[in-house]
Parts: sequence; structure tokens; C-alpha cells
Amino acid sequence: MKYNMKYYLIITLGLLTVPLSAYPQKQNKESGFNGITHGVSASILQLNLMDEGDNVIGLNANYVFSIPIKTRFLIRTGIGYSHFWDQQKNINQTIQFHPEYDSESSIENETDSYTLKEKSLEYNYISVPANLGFKLFDKSGFTVTPYVGILVKYNLSYIKKFKYDSYSYYDLFINIYDDKPLIGSDAKKFMLQYDLELEIGYKLFYGIISYEKDFSRLYNTVYYSKKFASASGLNKPDIMSNWRLGLGFRF
Repeated sequence: MKYNMKYYLIITLGLLTVPLSAYPQKQNKESGFNGITHGVSASILQLNLMDEGDNVIGLNANYVFSIPIKTRFLIRTGIGYSHFWDQQKNINQTIQFHPEYDSESSIENETDSYTLKEKSLEYNYISVPANLGFKLFDKSGFTVTPYVGILVKYNLSYIKKFKYDSYSYYDLFINIYDDKPLIGSDAKKFMLQYDLELEIGYKLFYGIISYEKDFSRLYNTVYYSKKFASASGLNKPDIMSNWRLGLGFRF
């Protein structure tokens, strides 16, 4: 499945090299464009991390082009870049636990504690859409077009940082796609997303709102030692989803 998605991404990106002169870019008095249209947009993203109870804000830059088929249907593809960043300081969350001492240790039954002082998340990926649209309304320069389809994601980085006040816990910096400090990881580079989007346009400008959800988890387990997997919420996150709200310009 991993390699199939890789080939799909390469083929879809290849569409960007199709000579655009093959699709006449006609302009009319009503909606502005009758043929192939290009668009660039910037969006705000909200990533839902159910396993941690957090909503992480991100930014997206997108280029798309749409090819008309039949009267009102459109095929759309392109490429986008998304960046999420979240940092929480002064958490002061104290947790008690039982350290795993050697069985011969005289203090094996004692408890210890750590205070989580700071945590952050950084997530970056490239996405390629394959959507089908239907122009519900097209009059006097106004257009309303819903889209449905999939996104192919190529994950660039997913970095978590934790800062502790503890004798037993060390500060943690981990990138699940960096093999050097890790023993093992099943993190996926290529992933698929559902994509539902509504585009409302007026002549050259348009607004978008979309809901995107991964088909599967980003990873199940990331190991940073031979005995146990990474702590602090790094194991088996829920399937992620995000909302996207943005503005664009077509040409």
C-alpha cells in the first residue's frame, strides 16, 4: 500500500506538467472563466488531536488547477504545504509513578514524580488533491462549488518536545521520521485523507472551507529504547482530522 501511494503521488504530480494550452482558457461575462482555472490560496488550519485533547493551529499554502468536464463538473488537483506549531509553557502538571528499579534494590517500592513544565508539537507535510467538483451556482460572477475527493499526504516531520522537572525523567526531543535516535518506528510517510470542501467565489476571488481526515493513524508505536515505547502520548494517537478556512485568487 505504501508503494502504491508513492506511485499515485508521482502520477498526480505529473499532471502539473500537462501542457495547459491543451485546455482553452476562455473567459465569459458570468463567472469569469469557462475553461481551465488556476488558483493560489492561504488558509488557517485547526488540527484535532483527540488523544491529547488539543486543537493545534496551522497554516497552509496551496496551488490548484481545475479542468472542466461536461457542463458543471470539474476535476481539480495541485499541490499544498501545511505547517502546524503548538507550544505550551508553565504547565506544572505533576504525576506520581513507580520507577522500575532492579529487583534487588532496597527502594523498589518507593514512588517518584515528575512535573511537566513545557511541551510543543511541530508537524509539516505536502499534500496533493484529487477532487471532483460540481458547480451548483454560476451567475453574475458568483460561483458555489462543492468538492469531494482524497488528498495524498507526504509527511516531512512530526516533532515533539517535552521539558520535565524530575530526577527520573529527562527532557525529550523526538522526530518520528528521524532514524538516528530511534530504535524503531512504524510512522507512515505517505498517507491518504478524505477531503470535503466548499468553495464560494466572486470573479477572481474565492473563499474555501474544508474538512480533511486521515484514513489511518500517523503511527502506532515509536520506540526510543529496547524496553519500552516513547511515553507522554507518543503511542497510538487517534486518527487526525482538521478544518481549513482560507482565501484564494484565481487566474
